[in-house]
Amino acid sequence: MSRRIIAVTFLIASIFLCIFASYKVQKVCNTATEKVENIIKVSETDLQDAQAQTEKIYEYWQQNSAILRLFVGTEKILNVKLSIYEMLFLLEQNNVEDFLEEAANCKRSLHHISEFEKLTLNAVL
Repeated sequence: MSRRIIAVTFLIASIFLCIFASYKVQKVCNTATEKVENIIKVSETDLQDAQAQTEKIYEYWQQNSAILRLFVGTEKILNVKLSIYEMLFLLEQNNVEDFLEEAANCKRSLHHISEFEKLTLNAVL
C-alpha cells in the first residue's frame, strides 16, 4: 500500500512540475515578446528610450534564464540572449534597419520557445 502512495505522490508532483514549467516558460516568453514589440514601436521615435528598454529586457532575460534552462535547451536560451545583445549593439550604432531585423529574429526565437514548450495532449502522448 505504501508503494502505491509513494508512486501516486511522485506522479502528482511530476504533473505539477510540468504545469509549472509550461506556465513559467509561457509567461517569460510572452512578457519578453511584448517588451520587444514595445521596443520596436519606441525605436521609430526615440532611439535612446529604445536602448534603455533593450537594456531592461536584457536584464529581465538574464534573471529568468537560469530558471528557463531547467525546462528549455541552453542553445535556445542563448540564442535569445545573443539576439537581445545584438539589438542593444545595433541601437548604440544607430543602425535602425538591422535593429528591426534582429528584433524580428528575437521575436521568432521567443515564439519558437513558447510554441515548443506548450503543454498539449500531443506533447504528453
